[in-house]
Amino acid sequence: MLERIVFKISRNLTAGSEELLFNFLKELKKSRIKIEKQDVLSALQKIIESKPQMAVFYKTLEIFAGEKNENIKELTDKLIMKIEQSIPKIGDNLLKVLPAESKILTHSNSSTVIRTLRYIKEKVNIKEIICTDSEPGGEGKKTEKDLKKYGFEVKRIPDTHIARALEETNTILIGADAIYSEGFYNKVGTKIILMLAPDFGVKSFLLSSTLKISDNLKHLSLDDHYFESVPAKLVDCIITEEEVKCR
Repeated sequence: MLERIVFKISRNLTAGSEELLFNFLKELKKSRIKIEKQDVLSALQKIIESKPQMAVFYKTLEIFAGEKNENIKELTDKLIMKIEQSIPKIGDNLLKVLPAESKILTHSNSSTVIRTLRYIKEKVNIKEIICTDSEPGGEGKKTEKDLKKYGFEVKRIPDTHIARALEETNTILIGADAIYSEGFYNKVGTKIILMLAPDFGVKSFLLSSTLKISDNLKHLSLDDHYFESVPAKLVDCIITEEEVKCR
């Protein structure tokens, strides 16, 4: 059973890290056979080998490895609850700094961004969301589909139209695969968007649960065809379920 979900996660190039972790935990929860702790640790290690930029799997590995209680499903329930409960808190923190009327630009596919937008939909005036194609990988198609499902006005644009999009927006919302003290990892293209944003007077906000924060990844070597390291100073605020940290 675990081999199947590990294979699916390893091959998935469009879902965000927290969505993939959530899928992994749901598979553990619904299993009808007893799963040993070592099987979970082995599965997480294999996922990390294929997704080395995704901090949530390192954190989850640490949590399972350090847990003395061998009740896998009980611990799984706790982690699922932590993920689910983080979104309202992230949303409430975002509302403290988000303009009352927003036209938003987002890049790649972040389940944290999408679920947070769904949470705040009735609490703020979001006129339109522009999402990039996010090549290579094309995650923008999934982002567009998910946001439209929740009733947002969405426009998907080629990555080459970033400057034009920044002329039309006042807010950037992005997620991250991992956050460390000096920066974060996200889909390639994030850096240039954030570098251009101040020239257009557009504020940028990174939304993340604390499960993605780890200095263990700061020297990670990534295939920059898909991912890049982005200096923290390029984003105006990092918003987690615990705090709003603005530069």
